[in-house]
Amino acid sequence: MTQECRDNQSRGTDSRRETISVGGHVFSLPARTRSLLYLSPEEPPDMPLALTLKVRISLDGSSTQLLPPAEPSTVYLKVPVTKPADPDVVPTPGYYPAYVQLSPDQKWIYLNWLSNVSQRIDIGYVFLHYYGLERRLVEGEFDLAFDEVLFLRDRHEHSSFSSYSSLALLVACTLRNRPDRLADAHQSAQRHLPPDSRLLLAHMRGSDLTARDLMELGGAIAGVNRRYINTEHETFESALSQSLAKRYGDARFPFASRYAIEAMPKRRHLVFANVSLPADIRECELPSFLEYQPLLAEVKGLLSEAHEEVKVMLRERRRLEPEPGSTTKTESSQARPGGPAVTCPYCGVALDIEPKAKRKCPACGETMYVKRRPDEQLPRFVTKQQADEIDLAWEQHQRQKRIVELEQRVKDAQQGKDRYQELTARAQLEAELGHNDEAWAYFSEALTDSMKKSNFGLYRNAKLDMAMLAEREKRYQARAQLLSEVAYLDFCRCTNAGAAGRPAFDAYINPPLGLPDLGPDSNFAPGVLGAIQDAMKGGQIDLQALRGIFMSAAQQIHQSMKAPYPPEDAWTALEKALARFGSKAK
Repeated sequence: MTQECRDNQSRGTDSRRETISVGGHVFSLPARTRSLLYLSPEEPPDMPLALTLKVRISLDGSSTQLLPPAEPSTVYLKVPVTKPADPDVVPTPGYYPAYVQLSPDQKWIYLNWLSNVSQRIDIGYVFLHYYGLERRLVEGEFDLAFDEVLFLRDRHEHSSFSSYSSLALLVACTLRNRPDRLADAHQSAQRHLPPDSRLLLAHMRGSDLTARDLMELGGAIAGVNRRYINTEHETFESALSQSLAKRYGDARFPFASRYAIEAMPKRRHLVFANVSLPADIRECELPSFLEYQPLLAEVKGLLSEAHEEVKVMLRERRRLEPEPGSTTKTESSQARPGGPAVTCPYCGVALDIEPKAKRKCPACGETMYVKRRPDEQLPRFVTKQQADEIDLAWEQHQRQKRIVELEQRVKDAQQGKDRYQELTARAQLEAELGHNDEAWAYFSEALTDSMKKSNFGLYRNAKLDMAMLAEREKRYQARAQLLSEVAYLDFCRCTNAGAAGRPAFDAYINPPLGLPDLGPDSNFAPGVLGAIQDAMKGGQIDLQALRGIFMSAAQQIHQSMKAPYPPEDAWTALEKALARFGSKAK
């Protein structure tokens, strides 16, 4: 069976195709894909991703209404499309793409991919199609869109897409009152959902939790000792299953029947990636199981009980099966003032050595490392495995500290009614929690907020934060694009004065003389220049490719924000600045 036949079979054996004519080209698409597209014969809006203000004037007075951005997946039939000579050299779309913002070459690549959406392609194009499917899930042909999303998920493995679509399928089943599709959502989405959402899905389906489910959940609960979960997985699972059977009469935790959703604290989540959906739909209030203390206490108690049981089992195993050449721990170790006795972590022999640096044990010759846990006052000798576990404990400790600080920033911003600061703090918090998809969505909201208020300086700062997140994801081309936008905004000297009715670019007030030969280093932050070079190195992006990325990003800003300087002038200055920065670094 050919791949096309398999794809048709997964689409319900429907191989019908329909054509569309776009920009002078004709494309043949599967009937289902064609029926789910948003097509428009009109001219596209000037700023497709910006909020617009609708003013209504009548005899009773006037009123204003803030309208959401245009549907980003809308295919405008009159906009030119160009078939590229070599599609492989065409830059990929950035984050939160809109069809109208694609270049003519990119439009052809996207439309050609729609003829067979199982083809491998940059995830930006997949997201563009998915935006329209999200809208259909909310207010259109639910089943067709649902099946198309499942089809895309099966063909395009990507963490961000998988996470977004998983939660969207779950919430859409609730919004459209379609519990009959929960089983399909569960089968496709479970492994991609964050812990809270997995618990919500299990609760909606009335499912209990297995020992393995609880062990996975333990990674999201502070204070759970995961040592034996990681190192003695099967033994731990067996011990936990026995504890469950002893306590509840079954080797499963009676989760759905034991806890009511109504009792759970609630937390707002960005569910849908489509920025044109209403805010009260995109951001939903969902139960936060991991903040419900009775549930946490019961799960932690079960995991702690299993941990202690495994500890006893391992101790007995070591007693019955001593390792060849092992030495029984001596009781003659000298305790340090305020600390435990100094012994070798391998053979247990007492040592008259202060644990200050890595060294070999004089008795057994094993390498001893020096570490202390976050809850310890003095360092001690440890094994290599223990050293790695302590390093991980410190990472978790610092991460938890950052999480607490970011949570406080969110609260402070809410009290000060500073929406931009709240959104950026939430984005950084979600990134720290490992929820990168929600982080991207909050950053997108921050961009919209700053754009609406003409605070282009804050817009620039949000783009820089997004570039840092792209770095963590090792998405070098996306990082280069975001940094290109930052560099162009820096060159034009963007400000936050637009909301006050003053020029949003300082260059309109104090234009630099001799542009673009005015000391380019003064226009670009050294940190941004260094980050661009790092992105070029990590993504193997040469200067010519960077120019294409920069010009595409800068042209969009120049057009939508009415920036003062042409992208060509900015690129000339940036190229000089990068050369100078590179020579200084050497």
